[in-house]
Amino acid sequence: MALKTRIGWLATMCLLFVLLAGCAANRPVLYYEDPETKDTVKRVPRYGEIDYFHHWRSVCYRENEGKARAGSSEDKAIVLEALGQPEYIRVPFISQYNENTVEWIYTEQDMLFQFVGGEMVHAQAVTDIERVWIVKGYPDFYISSLEDWGKRRQTLIYRDYSGSDVELYSFSDGVMATRTE
Repeated sequence: MALKTRIGWLATMCLLFVLLAGCAANRPVLYYEDPETKDTVKRVPRYGEIDYFHHWRSVCYRENEGKARAGSSEDKAIVLEALGQPEYIRVPFISQYNENTVEWIYTEQDMLFQFVGGEMVHAQAVTDIERVWIVKGYPDFYISSLEDWGKRRQTLIYRDYSGSDVELYSFSDGVMATRTE
């Protein structure tokens, strides 16, 4: 009786180990505009506002103090070798594709790099929305939608809770469309 219990327990543990090892070995599926040309999609935060469940602070980007490391990532090592340390590192966020995304910004070179699992998934010029997020952090309210014609519309709303001041920023593909104070 005891031998059957031990064998059953051992078989269960082996099966659990195989399942966990297999899940940990899976690389994230990367999303592209066109899989044949590998044109990349810019990752945007799934939760782009202060909601105290996903973001405990309003800080979106923090100034880099020489802490960017390549680790085992060849892509990060190439960027660090070519451009040096980034000026801003975004607090890692979950993207619209459920990917844990790391973002580096070089303001002098006007470049933004996004990494998922150490692999560079997007590079582009820094847009207006990143400049607002650097200065103001996460907004109190965030609306993001993908329009029929392929443009991403994002609206950031900041409130001053000590008064009645409201700032609204609206962007189309990262370029500021309107600003209201």
